Amino acid sequence: MFNSNKCWDTAPGTVKKRSMISLSSALKPVFCLFFLVSLLPGQSGGPYEIRRSVISSGGGVSSGGTFSTDSTIAEPIAGIQSTGGSFSLISGYRGGIGVEISRNAAVFDFDGDGRTDASVFRPNPTNLLDNPAPEGSSSQWWLLRSSDQGTLGLTFGFPSDVLVPADYTGDGKADIAFWRPSTGQWFILRSEDLTFFAFPFGGNGDIPAPGDFDGDGTADPAVFRPSSGTWFIFRSSDQQVSVVPFGVSVDKPIVADYDGDGMDDVAVFRSPDNQFWLLRSSQGVKAFQFGSPGDRTAVGDWTGDGKADVAFYRPSTSAWFVIRSEDDSFFSFPWGVQGDIPAPGDYDGDGRTDPAIWRPGDRTWYIFGSTNGFQAINFGANGDVPLPSSVSVN
Repeated sequence: MFNSNKCWDTAPGTVKKRSMISLSSALKPVFCLFFLVSLLPGQSGGPYEIRRSVISSGGGVSSGGTFSTDSTIAEPIAGIQSTGGSFSLISGYRGGIGVEISRNAAVFDFDGDGRTDASVFRPNPTNLLDNPAPEGSSSQWWLLRSSDQGTLGLTFGFPSDVLVPADYTGDGKADIAFWRPSTGQWFILRSEDLTFFAFPFGGNGDIPAPGDFDGDGTADPAVFRPSSGTWFIFRSSDQQVSVVPFGVSVDKPIVADYDGDGMDDVAVFRSPDNQFWLLRSSQGVKAFQFGSPGDRTAVGDWTGDGKADVAFYRPSTSAWFVIRSEDDSFFSFPWGVQGDIPAPGDYDGDGRTDPAIWRPGDRTWYIFGSTNGFQAINFGANGDVPLPSSVSVN
């Protein structure tokens, strides 16, 4: 039986020789740890399995390595990339106990492998592609899949469209998508079969700001209306609209999960004063004044605690500045040169945002992974827009 958190409910006192770690692969997955075993102090248990939850389409079992704990299984034991083979329990008895871990999925992950993909939007391509062009589209999207290093090019949209890729179908993969300001129409290309659908939501003057505001693993179409400082969110969970007054006319949306509850939060960047205003779904309003005019936002989970950190990139010095969500202290570091375009994301799949830039001059991505270290990827053409930069505002 599943509980409200989409994890297995278990019966106290059940005794088994297996520990199962059930992984959900939704947009903002919840990891549930269970071990059903009665052991004496120091007694070892049998092998455990890491499985995808059946509510997330099933499939996949990993094994290898070991872990141990001193009477409870704590959060750090399982993350996005967990391995193991057998476990030992030093003391205590546990029957049917679950520990919930929330971890944000990688942004701009078009192949569902948990890593951000190098990807670009080509507003005015010089070469045509063979694939059908819906709605008479002329612009192209180019993706470099991190899972197999394969490339995919698709014609979809016009130069004036606003880029809003996200996982609108809940399959764990970002969908190519755009919002058309002139009509308020959303156009979404399903990652499952590359068919598209469209619907109206918003109007001229609105700013699209999609996110998973209801925590169901599917991105919700949303717009921020500067003229009234109001958000309109179309919830995928119940097909209803939330109207949230938050912000003023000069604000720009910076949607992310700032409190780590598995739901994206309404948030804005107020550029004249370099202020970040967050309306956290579980912890209320929080504000920071951080940065200088000309800085570009670079929000992401830089510390790997499951909460988005307020951050920015300074083009004039190529320096990055991050406020830790844990204690509101900040750190900074250099990465890039003048003229680079910031494109942060989780390129190595370890749950931490990595500094990355795309250099138009040599059409190369320079990424410093928090786990994998430095890599340079030549991908793109003159005039391209790196997709991970599309959420950055100044």
